[in-house]
Amino acid sequence: MPTKLFLKSFFFCSPVGRVITQLEAKIDGDDSESPLTYKLVSAAYVDQELFQVDEEGRLIISGRLDREEASKHDLTISAETKTSPTLNQYFPMTIQILDSNDNAPEFHSDPYVVSVSEAIGVKTDIVQVKADDLDFGNNGAVRYKLEEQQNGLGNHPWSSLFSIDMHSGWIQNLQPLDYESQARHDLVVKAEDGNGLSSSTTVRIHVQDVNDNPQQFSQRHFTAAVNEGALPGTVVIQLNTEDADQVAKTSVDFFIRDGDIEGKFAIKSNGEIYVSRPVDREKQSVYKLIVAASDGTFVTDAKVTIEILDDNDNPPVCLKSSYSLKISEDTNPGFYLTQIEVSDADEGINAKQVFELIGEHFEHFDIDQESGILQTMLPLDREKISTFRLRAHVMDASMPEWECYSDIVIDILDINDNQPDFSQDVFTASMREDTPLGAIATKIYATDADALPLNKKITYDLLDTSQFNIDSQSGLVRLSKELDREKQALYNLTVRAMDQGLPRLSQVANLIILVLDVNDNPPEFRTRKYFASVKEDALTDVVRVQATSKDAGVNADITYSIVAGNEARKFDIHSKNGMIQVVNPLDHETSKNYYLTIQAQDGGDPPLSNHATVNITVMDVNDNAPEFAQVSYNAMINEAALSGEKVAIVRANDADQGENGQVLYSIRSGDRQKQFSIDSHQGVISVNSGATLDREMISSYVLEIEAADHGVPVRSSTVLVNIDITDANDNPPVFAQEDYNVYVQEDKPFDFIVARFSVTDADDNPNGSPFTFDIRAGNEDNGFRVVQDGTLRTAAKFNHQIKNQYVLQIRAFDNGTPPLFSDVMVTVNIIEESQYPPIVIPMKVEVKSYLDDFPGALIGRVKANDQDPYDQLTYDLVQADNEAGGYNVFDIDHSKGTIIALEGLDVGVYTLNISVSDGKFTSYGEAIVTVDLITDDMLDNGVIMRFNFINPEDFVLSYAKGFVKIIKTILNVRTSDVVILSVHLSSSSPMTASQHRRPRRDEKRAAMLASISNETIDKASLEVLFVVRKNKNEYLSKDKVNHGLKNKLHSISKQLGLTVIEIQEDECTSDHCQHGRCLDEVLMDETAMVSVITDVLSFVAPRHSHAAMCHCHQGYTGRTCDRILNECAKKPCPQHKLCIPMENSEVGYKCACPVGRIGELCNVDISTCGGDKCNHIVNPMTFKGHSYAQYDLSRSVESHLSVQLGVRTLWTAGVLFEVSGQVDYAILEIIQGGKLGFRFNFGSGEGLVMISSMSVSDGHWHFINLERHGNSVKLVIDNKFEAQGSAPGVNDALEATHQLYIGNNKDLNKGFHGCLDGLKVDDIPLPIKIDDDVQEAVRVAELKVIKEVDFKCDARLVDPGLCGSQPCQNGGTCHESPDATGRRSYKCICNPRFSGTQCQEDSNPCLSNPCLHGAKCVNLNNDYHCECPGNGQLSGKRCHYGQHCNPNPCLNGGVCEEASHGPLCQCRGFTGGNCSIDINECLRQNPCHNGGTCINTLGSFKCQCPAGTIEPYCRILEGQQSKEEQRDYAFKLEEMVGIIASLFGLVLLVLLWVLCRKFRVVKHNHRPATNRSSTLIQNDFDKAENIQMRHPEPLKLNNLENDLYVQRPLISPLPRSGIPAQQETSFNYVDTVRSYGSAADELESLPPTRLTSHDYIQSIQKPMAAVAPSVINDQASMIQSRNLLDFYPSKGKLNNVDLRSNVSNSPRPSSFKPLKVNLPTVPNPTNPTDSPGLKGATSLSSLQTSVNAEDTPKYFWDSFDLNNANAENEPLEPSEVTAHPCDVSASESSHAPTTADETERARLLMPQQQHPLTNVDPTRDIETLAEDVRIATMPRRLHKEQEEISNADTEDEPPLGAVFPKKPVSTR
Repeated sequence: MPTKLFLKSFFFCSPVGRVITQLEAKIDGDDSESPLTYKLVSAAYVDQELFQVDEEGRLIISGRLDREEASKHDLTISAETKTSPTLNQYFPMTIQILDSNDNAPEFHSDPYVVSVSEAIGVKTDIVQVKADDLDFGNNGAVRYKLEEQQNGLGNHPWSSLFSIDMHSGWIQNLQPLDYESQARHDLVVKAEDGNGLSSSTTVRIHVQDVNDNPQQFSQRHFTAAVNEGALPGTVVIQLNTEDADQVAKTSVDFFIRDGDIEGKFAIKSNGEIYVSRPVDREKQSVYKLIVAASDGTFVTDAKVTIEILDDNDNPPVCLKSSYSLKISEDTNPGFYLTQIEVSDADEGINAKQVFELIGEHFEHFDIDQESGILQTMLPLDREKISTFRLRAHVMDASMPEWECYSDIVIDILDINDNQPDFSQDVFTASMREDTPLGAIATKIYATDADALPLNKKITYDLLDTSQFNIDSQSGLVRLSKELDREKQALYNLTVRAMDQGLPRLSQVANLIILVLDVNDNPPEFRTRKYFASVKEDALTDVVRVQATSKDAGVNADITYSIVAGNEARKFDIHSKNGMIQVVNPLDHETSKNYYLTIQAQDGGDPPLSNHATVNITVMDVNDNAPEFAQVSYNAMINEAALSGEKVAIVRANDADQGENGQVLYSIRSGDRQKQFSIDSHQGVISVNSGATLDREMISSYVLEIEAADHGVPVRSSTVLVNIDITDANDNPPVFAQEDYNVYVQEDKPFDFIVARFSVTDADDNPNGSPFTFDIRAGNEDNGFRVVQDGTLRTAAKFNHQIKNQYVLQIRAFDNGTPPLFSDVMVTVNIIEESQYPPIVIPMKVEVKSYLDDFPGALIGRVKANDQDPYDQLTYDLVQADNEAGGYNVFDIDHSKGTIIALEGLDVGVYTLNISVSDGKFTSYGEAIVTVDLITDDMLDNGVIMRFNFINPEDFVLSYAKGFVKIIKTILNVRTSDVVILSVHLSSSSPMTASQHRRPRRDEKRAAMLASISNETIDKASLEVLFVVRKNKNEYLSKDKVNHGLKNKLHSISKQLGLTVIEIQEDECTSDHCQHGRCLDEVLMDETAMVSVITDVLSFVAPRHSHAAMCHCHQGYTGRTCDRILNECAKKPCPQHKLCIPMENSEVGYKCACPVGRIGELCNVDISTCGGDKCNHIVNPMTFKGHSYAQYDLSRSVESHLSVQLGVRTLWTAGVLFEVSGQVDYAILEIIQGGKLGFRFNFGSGEGLVMISSMSVSDGHWHFINLERHGNSVKLVIDNKFEAQGSAPGVNDALEATHQLYIGNNKDLNKGFHGCLDGLKVDDIPLPIKIDDDVQEAVRVAELKVIKEVDFKCDARLVDPGLCGSQPCQNGGTCHESPDATGRRSYKCICNPRFSGTQCQEDSNPCLSNPCLHGAKCVNLNNDYHCECPGNGQLSGKRCHYGQHCNPNPCLNGGVCEEASHGPLCQCRGFTGGNCSIDINECLRQNPCHNGGTCINTLGSFKCQCPAGTIEPYCRILEGQQSKEEQRDYAFKLEEMVGIIASLFGLVLLVLLWVLCRKFRVVKHNHRPATNRSSTLIQNDFDKAENIQMRHPEPLKLNNLENDLYVQRPLISPLPRSGIPAQQETSFNYVDTVRSYGSAADELESLPPTRLTSHDYIQSIQKPMAAVAPSVINDQASMIQSRNLLDFYPSKGKLNNVDLRSNVSNSPRPSSFKPLKVNLPTVPNPTNPTDSPGLKGATSLSSLQTSVNAEDTPKYFWDSFDLNNANAENEPLEPSEVTAHPCDVSASESSHAPTTADETERARLLMPQQQHPLTNVDPTRDIETLAEDVRIATMPRRLHKEQEEISNADTEDEPPLGAVFPKKPVSTR
């Protein structure tokens, strides 16, 4: 057949019948002459009849061609022979149709109609015309032009007004358009193509009118007038305008542009100007306005002048408010004084006034009604009226109601017109006849009404000469001569008084003086001595004294008083009848007798008196209870004590006498078994008859001893006697097991620990430990020895073929005298040496810490496997020597491998090095602990999704990763943006065993280790709390997340493979909270940690809960905010202040600034103004004794309490705050005269910390800081004065409610009086108002009640006086009042039930319900006794002890402390919840110095000290210490000889080892080839000791406080085990493990901290292929193979170079250096008969180990290569192989070998050392790693790049539902 022909023909005009081309086909060969048949075979053209092919092969046009319909035709023509068989050839042909001008242009529209504004500019594009021509090229090119016509403006053509662009068709105006001139233009546009074809269209342009003419006022200046009294709205004038526009007329806006600044006028839209505000002519009489009219475009102005007409609208104004005048009292009537000045702003008649005078005595003056002139009217008298206070009343003449006033003060000046005036007409006086000369008889007093000094100055004189004289100035009358009443009993004198005025005026009076007799007879008692007796509890009359007087009258009136002997104010005497009575309680014990001196005094002058004595004897009553000499007693007695042996002596004294003071002793409680007795009279406690003490049963007793008197009523007191039972050696040691069966590998070195005996002895030290051990039988060949630390050790080498079992009898002696012992049988089985090292599975722990307050919890369990059946694995946390101690917050159980994180774990990433040892091999692994913070913002946006039939472990291990990816895909966020916060079963589901209460202090570490159990969790409803980030600092709202996921729950269930029950909906409804805001809240209990633990992953987070909470508006309360709480519900305060409810206020509230804000507008933040800079107290509160505030604390005060406050007071006593429980309490108070003290009791006695060096009761502000940690308290005042202390005993937990009371909580005796401010708990201010909205962010406390508190502090505090010390007890009220002598005293008014001078006596204390736990209270009159229920379990004054602590649950001498939730054990030497776990002091740090050996004992330790040291801690003796120091600088001869001998022995051992190794290698080389493959070949990598490892910058290590990152311990080489010791380099097979679900993604990237980590990483239970290198003679090649860093390109991953191919054109980057290794031979998979074990193999663990030497060597990188091996694979040359990356099958499963063959195969392929650089498979593309791990493993310089492109990771993510692919994914 000829070559295919392809033709292209071009024709311009093709008429029908024209031949286009001639086709010719030829046939080669014999059929070359055979005729051909041509035909058109294109199916598209068979029926169109456009072309035809005749028999000769000519192509002819048979129809009309149109380029516009089809410009190209593709034909196929066939040439066919007529031979048999028929031969065909097809010819493709393309015919191109060329264009001809057969189409005229066509416009898109005819006509064009457009509207345009007349305001457009010149040359504006108006409209574009468009015509299309279907022709091609120049035939289709269109040109535009305007047809010449008249434009309607004259004879000007259109071209002068418009133009058109000939190419684009745009029409423009050449001149401005004017609607008023012409409103429409019609244009004709012509379109013409390149060959003359054309068409036309009309363009109609409508000109739109615009506002282009301004408004015009009817006149330029308007004038008007208006009365100033015109009302607003009065029209003043109408303004008119005109507009020349027609269509575009717009409304006119008028406005006053100028001249009316005050806005007195306004203008309407119709142009009317009216009065808008009252006008005042007096202020402005004329207004000149500028009025503007605007139509929106133009503005026109006009002037308007408005004149203001006057009205009488101004009242008169008095220019002076007061006048002060002075005139003489002798001024004549009609005298001109002044004129009142007045002004009036009005004019003319409107300005006239009327004057009048008003005031008292105004009639003395007159004022002119029109002029206002003031003058006198009547005579004046200063002595009658000295000052006139008048008012001038001025009124408007026409408007009387308009008025003003001026005050007028007229002072009348004095003249001497009054004579002196005596105070009485007759003066009388009396004098005793014995009055001495010069004595004053009386004083004469006269006054003068005049005012001037001379006018009123008076002098006195006597007109008679007699026995008396008078002082002329003072008027004192004195005795000048002796008196004698018997000679003259009365004197009548005349006295004259004269002033000094002009003229001088005088007056006289009479003075009568009476001479009196003298009193000279004192009173006389009937007897000089009186005797009486009274009981001390009586308040009654005692005795009556009586005295008489011989005088009469007042001299005979006798008054009685006690003048001595009553200093204690116990007695009082009636002043008239002499009855003595008891007024204050007596105390016989204080004073038995009183000696009173009684005075009787008459009423004479001077009074006479006499005295008598009264002897009062106080008789005793039983009012004192016995008091013990000590607060408590301690005693010790040996448990072997005999009956009757004395234990202790207690002594109690009773202040009463006789039978009231006789004391009887008894044991009240604490001796249920009647082990002790007490002498009722002597108080001697002894062992009871027949009692047997057993310390092992009860190690201590607490006896409550009662001392009672014989009085009526009986009074008693109790004391606690602590009896410790000392040990007697009566218990032999006991082994923990009845017998031991142990296994020892025969290769163990000397002194290898075979077994560790745990021996206990119920006896206490020294009868118990330390124990002495001995081998009694079975050790005939001395193969074992027992060390005294309780370990059985090897003493010889064993061979199981010689002897494979030893049965030893071990005896343990205790340390008692005589020693006791016990035996145990130990069977020691000798087995072969350990063959396999343990395999440590790396683990990842994710911890969620709420508010960075981690309480401590179990966080994981190390998983390690060992194929040796009898290996005992030991776990430990490894720490380098120079590494900081972040391990102090972690602990590991050395036998179970459980990891504990203790309290105080900070947020950050921790890398824990974990070592697992089987005694021979030690493997290392990593645990990456990531601690993330949970904030309140996360909880506010948290979403809860519930799943069915899944437990937390399965979810975390297999579904969490897929869950995160699904949420990420649905919400279109990054993977790291989806954060799971908490996972746990719903509240109705079973709880995990790891959910336990928050451990306390020293018990935390061991308690958590001891309380861990492996209880399983039933599959039930699972709650997952998660949050989705929006950006770095924000989160998607829960509503948005719910909306995005709500409709996709079915899809999530299907893709995840779990049943989604629901997404937690918002439980809040619109009517849920009546007066408040409902918040759907997620709450977290930071003390209840939920640990979800699997072999490779752990998730630890607090338990969450969900609830709809009502946050009430201020003033409301109730669960749904339905009850009004106080007046603040009415919102009475301004917006910037808070409403503070105040019950004692008239209005019930007060407005105050928020906490931390001050100032009038509350705009000052005290945190920024800084302490003293604020210069005032923030929010002071005044407490008045019964005031208090109650807070509910949200934090526990069990172990810590921190309180800060400011105080200001003058009271010397009062309680500041109190926290208490049933027994425990903590009270801060002012005591002892203003000293600050803190009283606290934790159940073992009261402690008091007091600052005695200063007083806070000085009226100044003092600031207090209280810090309490456990049993220690620190109190600081003003940062200057401080005190510290602790409570007695060992209890240190405050078992109290969560209620904090500030001030008096109504149960305390002494409320606080004074001011408080700055209340804080844990440095967080306490709220001072009840407002939930404000308290939302306050987590430390919530204010519940605040009562009788004033929110202010007065500048001056009131001195409380004697009552300031609050002496009245039990709520008594103190009233201060003077006593009988006038001295200050007080009196207590007691509440019912209480009596005594200080209300200290309680008649019925049982009303307070002091007895606890259902005990019965017995009233003892001011005391009580609790009868405890049960069989003696409860004890103590209130039956408070024993509910949880009797019997004592604390083992090993632990002290039990009663708590509300159970017992709390205080351990010594032990730990755990009940002190059951011994603390191994030797474990962490050797407490023995100078090489001493630490031996742990039960509850303690013991040091075995070397020579030259002394116990207990192996301290060097002082004399030897200097010798040891000298030996550091010189060796002795014997030391040098020993060193040389040791070196020689070491060299000899090395030579022997080399010879032995050479022999075993030769022997190994002669083994059959079938076993050769099982030989582990030494790897040259073990020689690369000098490889320098570079570490990236370390991650945060919060608790480590050390930025240095150090190398982890490298894995030790594999010792020899029947074959030469070898080290193997193993490549890490980090496979995607289907059995671990989504956790496999995490395994791919472990460890996530760095690519060059030194930690040992292995796949989960999956053996790793061991690749042994060949011996390379080429030195360069050897160096190249040892440089491991060469395998890593610059960014940490290998290039894709195929290991299985040696194709020369494979790309090999220059940075890649090949690894030269010898590969182990593997069976040829092409021959199934040769390798039956390979068929169907899916993992390395399933390979056969029997390999023929002839088999083709082949290397598989991992099991994926095995799956893809085929017959086409070429064998690799053993000389060189380069690394090749390959993916692994997602369906691959891994498992530990279970059969012997699998065990052997796994051993051959198992790595014994993981090289530091192979933690992550270097060939695996980093994109296959988990996103979060990818970032963590990058160098920090790449983190930023990763964040920038992190959004692109979704391209490589599987679609929704493709989380777990079921089929292997093949890669190329």
